Amino acid sequence: MKIAENIYQISGHPYGFNSNIFAVDTEKGIVLIDAGFSPRQYKESNRVLEKWGLNPERTAAVFITHAHFDHIGNACLYEERDIPVYIGEGDAPAAQKGGNTILEDLFGKRFRVCRQVRQVKDKEILRFGNATVEVWNAPGHTKGNVAYLVATKETRIMFVGDMLVNGGTTPADEPLFALGWEGSPDFDRESSIKSLERLRKLRTDIVAPGHGSICYGDSIRLFEKVYELAVKRSENVT
Repeated sequence: MKIAENIYQISGHPYGFNSNIFAVDTEKGIVLIDAGFSPRQYKESNRVLEKWGLNPERTAAVFITHAHFDHIGNACLYEERDIPVYIGEGDAPAAQKGGNTILEDLFGKRFRVCRQVRQVKDKEILRFGNATVEVWNAPGHTKGNVAYLVATKETRIMFVGDMLVNGGTTPADEPLFALGWEGSPDFDRESSIKSLERLRKLRTDIVAPGHGSICYGDSIRLFEKVYELAVKRSENVT
């Protein structure tokens, strides 16, 4: 599914998969956001690239939002092709060792560890010709959760992983946003709220979560609403 000029969603609910994978076609190759869960998802996401006239062999990099199985499960398959895999500093140990923080028990499968993940730092900017990828540390959902602000000539899009979910709308067309899943072994509520607070004034053209549908339009309103949800949830929990 083409969501903007040179930006595609190549996996997720429209394709019969749980987690989203996005692709940005740049002058230096295809940049992927997240890798998906299973070899079947890997195969199908490559097929979707080809459907849009994009050669999977041009894949230049994979950026992982967080080290949960449904987002990082196929990272090893890209490493085997000598494609660099990037991940936040706090989640790199999980990527290299596997275990419970990857959610092996939940998904009922052993994780194939990554051998050479490249750690990214907050505010680091990586350039791919006409596109840039800016790293935003956003711990909470996991210890090393990150979001990626990608800027092309036409579009600014924030890939937020599981920080939030677009829950559709009410019958009166009011948007329904929800917080991401809070069941991770290393979930930290206070860090999650602080991470959402960082996004409150960020203006982008598109917000792309790790599950469900993308959001066009007023990103500031979206982030503000999700931040308020997180604060309210914290008050109810405590």
